[in-house]
Amino acid sequence: MGRTIPEVILTEIEAKTDQEAIGILAGCLYERGFVKESYIRAIQEREKEFCTGLAFDEMGVAIPHTDACHVKRNALAVGILKKPVIFRHMGAPDIPVRTELLFMMALGENAAHLEFLGEFLDAFQKKGCLRTLKAAATEEEFLDGLSLYLKENDK
Repeated sequence: MGRTIPEVILTEIEAKTDQEAIGILAGCLYERGFVKESYIRAIQEREKEFCTGLAFDEMGVAIPHTDACHVKRNALAVGILKKPVIFRHMGAPDIPVRTELLFMMALGENAAHLEFLGEFLDAFQKKGCLRTLKAAATEEEFLDGLSLYLKENDK
């Protein structure tokens, strides 16, 4: 799959729940032709059963995804939430995660999710990475920040 660059970046998402935030981002992927209409409901339903919130030192991140059969073309969508939304922790669903960034995967190969996770989770743990991404006011600022932290992983 190689380096994954976000095709969709939404800043200032206003949502009250994890389901609403997921619906906004998944709807954008659908409108741009990356996923089938079934993707929206499938990713929301998957989140109810398999939580995707992760708590890092700087902030919470969620990485919602669903089965490859709902994907037309590989894409990564990023959502920067205006205010934190509660997701449930990936490894412990009873733990709430105040999430400020969403990284939504729409990948045509189920195995590609693991490659993405390995690539990005290393960057998310670096001091300043998530704060830099959250502070981005434009797509360019976000991509510049992401590129910087992913390059550090290559060293």
